[in-house]
Amino acid sequence: MVIGNTKRIYLRQFSIQNVNTIHIRDEHPTTIGSDEISQLTRKHRNLFSELNEKLTYTTKVVAEIRTISDTPIYSKSYPYPTSLKQEVEDQVNKLLEDGIIRKSRSPYNSHVWIVPKKNDASGEKKFRMVIDYRKLNTVTIADKYPIPEINEVLSQLGETRIFSVIDLKSGFHQIPLKESDVEKTAFSVNNGKYEFTRLPFGLKNAPSIFQRTLDDILRQYIGKICYVYIDDLIIFSKDEKSHSEHIDKIFDTLRKANMKVQADKCEFYK
Repeated sequence: MVIGNTKRIYLRQFSIQNVNTIHIRDEHPTTIGSDEISQLTRKHRNLFSELNEKLTYTTKVVAEIRTISDTPIYSKSYPYPTSLKQEVEDQVNKLLEDGIIRKSRSPYNSHVWIVPKKNDASGEKKFRMVIDYRKLNTVTIADKYPIPEINEVLSQLGETRIFSVIDLKSGFHQIPLKESDVEKTAFSVNNGKYEFTRLPFGLKNAPSIFQRTLDDILRQYIGKICYVYIDDLIIFSKDEKSHSEHIDKIFDTLRKANMKVQADKCEFYK
């Protein structure tokens, strides 16, 4: 999320051994907020997900996939380029290792697409495995929980002088899925059939479920020191001193809910 043309403090290559790795992206570098962020990352270092760390999940909620019938939804699997076979296997293995998916014998099936990611600084071409849940979505009962308009969120920042944006690591995957609904998420690739134990991307209700979860976790602070927009949290303050206190409160609340933050996508003291 980008808000305005302002200074950003990013945490890069975060690790338990190197909690001070803070980079500032600006034509005229400044140390504003650096000491405060260093102290806060030390205090809440268990909040941040390391590169090869297994992604945990919150115990505050269990997501459901409510459908209009119990008839299994089956979509034929389509082949993808042989050149991407290893890429798919690697992504599947990582999801297995993290406990986000498991092997499946489900009568349900959704097919897989392999799509290119946006180019990053490395210039290396990368791909993302996505599950096409459109057929499942047509029989899913809609969750009407409201998602705020980003323009409305920004307009409510009012006289805010300083803010930070916190990104939650693979946000949806931090929400466990109800056991009886796990089979509905099944998909097939060359090396087998799998199903999600966590909330997958692509389900029509996933954004609403995640928005509700974060709203419930942070309810006492929403509109006072933060706003939630799906998996982005905006923390706002009128001065630097109170901003550090506000970040500390939000970090503490997220940590207690067993949520994980992706350090290299956070923007501090903007």
